[in-house]
Amino acid sequence: MFAIRYEEATGIIVVTVLGAWTRREVHRYRSEIRDAVIEARDRFGAVRILVDSRRGTVVPPDLIAPLSRTRDGLVQDDDRIAGLVETSVRKLEVRNTVGNPKWQFFLSETAARTWLTAMDHIVAKAS
Repeated sequence: MFAIRYEEATGIIVVTVLGAWTRREVHRYRSEIRDAVIEARDRFGAVRILVDSRRGTVVPPDLIAPLSRTRDGLVQDDDRIAGLVETSVRKLEVRNTVGNPKWQFFLSETAARTWLTAMDHIVAKAS
């Protein structure tokens, strides 16, 4: 299960993963995250997503590809996605599974949020 919320003050889309992914949840996620990204892009330009998977479980192998395809056509050059994980070992596992330079993984929410917004002033000036 997952929850998606949009932070008005920061413009960050926060995804909280709770428990296990199922095929049904992947389909629902793909639809809901696309809607959230479209809204965020309209309002802020570059998209910032914080995925908190510290209370989630490992994605089953048969769902990795469908879940990864969610970003196809959705993520643009100035976008950033920060993943929050519970351990350094898990950080290495997900980094190898995701294999996308738009993603960075963190153990600290503060560090993740700092990285997400670190260059936003430069992106805003270029727009």
